[in-house]
Amino acid sequence: MSFGTLPLSSAVEVATDSATFDTMRFIQGEGGEVVKYATSIVVVGLSLLPLASAAAQDRASLVTEKQLWAFSERIALALPGDGSDVSKLVSASAASTTSASGSTEYRAASSEIGPSLSASNSVVVMGKAGRAYAVSFDLKGSCVPFKSLRTKYPSLIVLDQPRDDNEHARYSFGAHVGDSIIAYSFPAKKIGCMNHVDITPAAPLKARK
Repeated sequence: MSFGTLPLSSAVEVATDSATFDTMRFIQGEGGEVVKYATSIVVVGLSLLPLASAAAQDRASLVTEKQLWAFSERIALALPGDGSDVSKLVSASAASTTSASGSTEYRAASSEIGPSLSASNSVVVMGKAGRAYAVSFDLKGSCVPFKSLRTKYPSLIVLDQPRDDNEHARYSFGAHVGDSIIAYSFPAKKIGCMNHVDITPAAPLKARK
């Protein structure tokens, strides 16, 4: 099955010979619980054109970008795993909130990833047994553009795209690392620079393939 241009304001071209299938994705519900929902995704086997330029924001250095990939992959390889070990990776504190489903969230205000780039509003989600199974954080500082993500991960999973004009809408692209999917997101209204990362289990996706 082939795909043309996805409806992005600065077009993302999806190469031909891409495959589609259903998967399960994890999102956080209003009460803090982790909710599964089915979505259709596209596995991109060839290339994507850049989303937009990073002209309006200082571009992250190659060193900083490498540190972001390494930081994200360390977390991905640690999941699912001991909650205290994962919390140390993102400097999450002992302060926590517990949802009705029994999952617990540990948060960190900010931690440096590399020169001029930090992870903020980090959240580690743990189950009742103290095992961490999901991590998310915002990116603050210099700009990491889509072109850099595409260079690092030539084959990406298109996880999400906006369906309305919500100011919080994002385009999300996933990379399969270890037993996890790292979802790198770009805001729909300013898609030139990455602004959020979610790291969740890959097992539901693999089960649906």
